[in-house]
Amino acid sequence: MSSNRLSTHVGCLSAKEGSDKLTPRQQLYAHFMSRAAWHGTRIILRQVSPESIHIFDYILELYRACDGDWDSLQHETQVPPDDLASFLEYAVLFLSNVGNYYGHGDQKFVPQVPVNSMRQISTISSVAQNMYHEIEQAMMTCPPFGLGYPSENLQSSYYPGDAPMSQAEIEAVSKVLDERSIDLKNTRISRSERPGETSYNVLQASINAGESPLKIGDTDNGTVYIVRGDHSKELTNICNALEQAQRHAANPTQERYIHELRNSFNNGEMEPYKESQRLWVKDQRPAVETIMGFVEPYRDPSGVRAEFEGLVAIVDEDRTLLL
Repeated sequence: MSSNRLSTHVGCLSAKEGSDKLTPRQQLYAHFMSRAAWHGTRIILRQVSPESIHIFDYILELYRACDGDWDSLQHETQVPPDDLASFLEYAVLFLSNVGNYYGHGDQKFVPQVPVNSMRQISTISSVAQNMYHEIEQAMMTCPPFGLGYPSENLQSSYYPGDAPMSQAEIEAVSKVLDERSIDLKNTRISRSERPGETSYNVLQASINAGESPLKIGDTDNGTVYIVRGDHSKELTNICNALEQAQRHAANPTQERYIHELRNSFNNGEMEPYKESQRLWVKDQRPAVETIMGFVEPYRDPSGVRAEFEGLVAIVDEDRTLLL
């Protein structure tokens, strides 16, 4: 990484003007869909890197400890002002990318702040000190330099665990899943070693764990299990918000769209999700546009496992008329 300060630009994006044009029902729909999207943040963080959730919580703790008054934090901790400014640029970059890797290019970025100054910043509270102690190594150093198949220089949270998987192992497990018509988009794979046995645990995103782990087959090197319940806490919060949004849907198509989303997130099955997308396409010219679920597989080095996305947009009718 360059020693130059990270270059960031911060702007204000307000939804008030668009929101004021919505009916009360539409406003409530947008609100609860936005809550669902927000609850998906921790899923994305978990998919980016093992440390991302902890860095996220650390940034929030610093904000809480100084009540959002960064000048008071600088005064209380006596950290050099330029070092605090550099850390805040890192925090902005982290929050805008939802993790400590660039959304485009997947390169890791680290704070351009001396370790001693980071430790100084953390003295704002005992909670922040303990958090920073746990994340210092992962947050402040490279390698890994980027996202990719696990190696000395790259990492992927789609394949978590202390026993890195080779590309050949990943492909072998994926073949077993394909043969059993199990969709890969909402899965991660973790390898575990026990005396005399290698296990490949396919972590499937769902609220319900059901019969888990469930043996589904073998590769040349080990046994493949489905382990449901990955991201269970976040998906529970998402579905609670979706249930509220469903009550304020504009039409039966939107109601069914959310119903199928909830089915998929509850049980981990992707067929209901595919049905939700078919319904989403049929919902023509909605006042509130949404995207929700495990959508794009760009960050998985295998190109099959998808990152969670949650997006809510208010349609600008005046601008739409010009298109």
